[in-house]
Amino acid sequence: MIRIYIKVARGNNSGIALLMAVFVISLASIVVMGLSYQSRFDFRASRAFAEGIQADYVLKSGLNVAKTLIQLPKEPDQDNRPVTQDSLRDMWARVDSLGPLNQILSGVAGEIRIQIIDEDSKLNVNNIVTSGHAAPANNNTNNNSNSSTGANNNQPQQLTEAEFWQETLRQIFFGLGFEAESFDENEFRTFGNKAYNAQQQVAVLHDWIDQDTKPADDGGMESGKTKGIFYNRQLRSMSEILLVPGITLERLNQISPFVTAVSSKQGADKKLNINTVPFEVLRAMGVPETQAAELVQERLGKPITQEILNTLAQLVDTPNNPSLRRLFKLNSSNFSVIVRVKGANSVRWLKALVNANGLPPQRKTKVTRIEFF
Repeated sequence: MIRIYIKVARGNNSGIALLMAVFVISLASIVVMGLSYQSRFDFRASRAFAEGIQADYVLKSGLNVAKTLIQLPKEPDQDNRPVTQDSLRDMWARVDSLGPLNQILSGVAGEIRIQIIDEDSKLNVNNIVTSGHAAPANNNTNNNSNSSTGANNNQPQQLTEAEFWQETLRQIFFGLGFEAESFDENEFRTFGNKAYNAQQQVAVLHDWIDQDTKPADDGGMESGKTKGIFYNRQLRSMSEILLVPGITLERLNQISPFVTAVSSKQGADKKLNINTVPFEVLRAMGVPETQAAELVQERLGKPITQEILNTLAQLVDTPNNPSLRRLFKLNSSNFSVIVRVKGANSVRWLKALVNANGLPPQRKTKVTRIEFF
């Protein structure tokens, strides 16, 4: 009979020790990797926080630089005569073309840019519901409004100031190609996913701003069913126009060079600065194309003066309605300031509305609205 003996070694735990060693090393590696990731995350977070704090101070410094540029005395014109008018020849209007301004705000990491825009060069949309003096009839060839009827059919139609700005805004929208259109129900482009033509869009804007709850003529849509949609107050910023039915982001970008939204509490002025108003707005206001082109070209060399404005008024105004001079001015009182700081890990923006009172160098400025992005 064959017997097999199996000898078991007692007290030999080398296999278990190896497993424990592998487990401990793996656990230590996981802990070290976690601590390393947390350390890198904390470092990046603290650096981003520090850059954000620095960027906020730089943005505010950029705003102060912009306010100083608005207050600077004007350069003499091409005939070396003193200038007091605000025009596109001024340093504030050209600061964006200078590129990064790190040489002014030295010691700051990142790229700094400043842009200053004259808001008084644009049509203030709040003016379409403002009553006032009679304004000149719009003689633009693109004018699609109905002419007056009766014995005085050959005479220019006398409009109130609000009606004049409504017609001017219609002409701007018409020139930008505003047409009625509907959007896919699965995408939210504007309230109701429906855009309006030029005439209807002005009426809807009128509904949004006016104090009553009745629909405006020529396509208004306000009623008891739309309660809460129309704020029935003045628009306070261009971004707020996106709340108005029919205004999409694309349309907002289209109208931004020609239209602004400044409330009376923010220092709004009904008049436009004739030295900065765009050619398209001049045409929409009824200034003949030839005179508008000559005006834009002439102000490149020297600002438009009161004498030149009076001459232009004689060419455009009619004996029945000589009020073009009440629509233009020679200086501006509202400026938008945009400051951008581009750092290593982030880009920060500031947008402010600056109100200016008086003429340089005694001009005083104050910030009436400020936003950080």
